[in-house]
Amino acid sequence: MKLAILFTVLPLALVAVIFQVMPLLTRRGIFFSATVDPEFPQSSDGRRLLRSYRLQAALWTVLAFALAALSATTRPAFGASLPVLILVAGIGFSYWLKFREVHERYGLRRPEVRETSLSPAEEKQSINLWLVIPPFVAIAAVALPERALEPNPRSVPGALGR
Repeated sequence: MKLAILFTVLPLALVAVIFQVMPLLTRRGIFFSATVDPEFPQSSDGRRLLRSYRLQAALWTVLAFALAALSATTRPAFGASLPVLILVAGIGFSYWLKFREVHERYGLRRPEVRETSLSPAEEKQSINLWLVIPPFVAIAAVALPERALEPNPRSVPGALGR
């Protein structure tokens, strides 16, 4: 029984820790998957948003631990999977809410414009003779001596060519 609880709690703790540090695992200028000023995560609003997200993640973690404790004793089959699913869905929803808030209030409004030429690229039709000629020379080197060694069918008695 205690082993089942241990195997339920360890994955929950690992997932909870990963979700706590996940907003910090991005490059500069990205915060909660939204494009922001590179200094925004260190600002007071950025720290407030991160604290709010971490509090929500901690609440979802407590809920998942409580569900794991209840289901491990009553339904061991769901004891490991259902709390992790609830944890991932809940924290994912909290992350999405923070993304929307960051994107709408603090996101940079840079239009992403890319330019390219729509005309076909001009290709050179040059053939490198040093790559084409050697296989033909090798074939000729193998085929010509064999041809010289073949007997002439007209000189062999009983050949159909007579």
